[in-house]
Parts: sequence; C-alpha cells; structure tokens
Amino acid sequence: ILKIPHARNLHTTSHNSTSKMTDYTPLHADQRNGNGSSPVQTMIKNKNLLIFLAVLAAVVSLSFLSPSLITTEIDESFIASAVPGTYSHNAVQLTEPYGSGPESNTLQYIHCGPTFTRDSFGEDHTEMILLHGDKFNKDDWAKSGILTGLCMKGGQSLSVTAIGLSIHADEDGFADAFDALVKEGVISGHPVVVVTPSASGKAVVRLAVSAFDSDEGKSTLGNIVSIWIPIASPAVVLKKNGDLFKQFPEMGIKVLAINGDEDPMGIRATQKLVDLAGAKGVELKGGHSCYFERPEDFVQTVLGYLSMYTNATFVRV
Repeated sequence: ILKIPHARNLHTTSHNSTSKMTDYTPLHADQRNGNGSSPVQTMIKNKNLLIFLAVLAAVVSLSFLSPSLITTEIDESFIASAVPGTYSHNAVQLTEPYGSGPESNTLQYIHCGPTFTRDSFGEDHTEMILLHGDKFNKDDWAKSGILTGLCMKGGQSLSVTAIGLSIHADEDGFADAFDALVKEGVISGHPVVVVTPSASGKAVVRLAVSAFDSDEGKSTLGNIVSIWIPIASPAVVLKKNGDLFKQFPEMGIKVLAINGDEDPMGIRATQKLVDLAGAKGVELKGGHSCYFERPEDFVQTVLGYLSMYTNATFVRV
C-alpha cells in the first residue's frame, strides 16, 4: 500500500537545510597573505569575486526556472474556456428510482471535458464517472476542486461526469444510469473509470455479485467498468465471499483502492482488495473522506494511476 505524505503544495518541494557559523579573525594592517598582497587588495579581489559569483548564480537560477513551479488560482470560468467540451449541469431520465425528483427518475449530473461518441472514442481517450458518498452529493466534487483539477489536467483525453445517483442504487440502478448517460450522448458507451466513495461502492460490489452469479452479469460488469477506484467502501468489508473480488483481475479490470490513514474501516477495505483483487492500495492523509481533505493529492494519485494503465495524455498544470 502506497502512503502519500501530506503536501501543502504539490507543485513545489521544500528542503530542510542547516547553516553553520564559522569563527574568523580579522587581519591586522601589517599582516600579509601568501602572495604578498595587502589586506585591502585582498578584500577588493574577494569583493569582485563575490559580485561575479552572485551574477553567475542569478543567471543559473533563471535558466532552471520551471513553469511547473508557478501555481495559479483555478476557477470554473477558466475551465469552461480552456477545456474542450462543456462544464455544465444537466439531467437524464432513469427507469429505475435511484435519481431525484417526484418519482426519483431524474439523474442530475455535472460534466466537464470533451464528449466522445462510440465511434470517436479512441485509444488515448478515457471516460470517468464519479459517484458520491452518503453525506455528500455530486456538487461536492465541484466544490472541492477535484472536478476542476481532473478536467484541467485531463485535457482532450479525459471526460468526467459526476452523477447524483442514490447510494442505495443496486447493480440494475447503476446499469440504468450508465445506459441513460449513453442514450443522451453524455458518455460513449465504452467501459468507464468508476470512482465510488464510501457507500456508493455498493453499486460496483453488486455488479460483482451479479457477475459471479451469471454470464449476463459478468458481461454487464465488463461493459460498464474498465477501472474501479473505490474509496473506503463498507460494502467491500461486509462481503464475505472473496471470490467476488478475484473476478476483477480475471476480467482485466484494474482496481485502485484508496483510504485515509485515520480510517480503520477504509484501511481494511483497501487491504482486502489488495489481497483479493490485485488492487493498488494508496493511503492518503485524513479520515473517511480523505479525498475531500486532500483534493490535490487525490487528483494526482488518480491521474498518476490512469497514466500507467491507459493511453491517455494528461496536461501538466
């Protein structure tokens, strides 16, 4: 399990340094150096040398100044103009009652980045769906800066959709949401990266149960999920049948399991997926909602993982 240390700014690195004070004895007026120069002449030479070294240091430092060390404040208006596609709130209609509205059949979503069709989707493209935990909603992905960070660095390769799907959604409810997004052209219909914080992990676990029970269920799981990113999912801990999670590597579905270092339940969930699903485990500083406590670390972790297992090219911001 990889532990990510807390960093106040991911774009810069600080170094601890120590300084030493050295005693010295000034030269008297009648003292000479080994070359026969007077103290005044030596001081002039040393002064010129110091000036030369200062100028040289300034030139060298400017030549190594990297744009990546410069950070700027990111806002949504910049995202809308800088990222291909749209950064918008919208909705699609569901057949299963796991959305919002009077009949719970409206799925609200936020989308940013490019939009792909089944035909335009290429090997260097990636689509991601963000679900939400019990105490949060789709809008918290935007408020935290995570949606912005993913879209900024995703460039033309990454399409991100945060959805307001109920945490009670089962495998049919999640499949219904996926189909509705495809029908309205929000996503292409190719398997996506699915991020499931906390209770929302139930949707993918239920897909795994269905896949274990039937070929049809296995087909559904494979058609929807390319990479699963669970964050401290209780459903993982509660499931006693470990064979459910062994299906993921067998089907070629990669798993990135994330937890906070102050969340015992999340630690157990990650370890279980590491052992059974061949997951990559990453531990962030924080509690159960570590992804919102350390949004920059979360974005860097997710995109770093995707860069290893997809052909997507991400922008360095």
